[in-house]
Amino acid sequence: MTSMCKTVATATFVTMVALVPVLAAFDPNRIVTAVDYSAGTFSCQAAAGSSAYAYKTTAKTVFRVSGQRVKLRYLWQKGSLSELKVGETVTVQYHLRGGERIADRVAIYPKP
Repeated sequence: MTSMCKTVATATFVTMVALVPVLAAFDPNRIVTAVDYSAGTFSCQAAAGSSAYAYKTTAKTVFRVSGQRVKLRYLWQKGSLSELKVGETVTVQYHLRGGERIADRVAIYPKP
């Protein structure tokens, strides 16, 4: 029985390690510090004075721009990297590839 438990535990661990690169990370409420439209990258930080992280966009990156409040929910329009401006607040869903943060989804919120 003990060897069976070890086998199940080992299989579970190996599966979890294999899935880690596939799982996406989520950075909510970040402030955009720089945008390079030609390179398709942008940087943002959690708060002024904190570390900034760079994100690379691809053709598969989905941008959403929030609209005005209607019936207690946001209306979201499809956007693009060109909509992203320094100082805006964003939420980024990304994955790591070779040490780079690749943006999968970017939600752009209006300035207050």
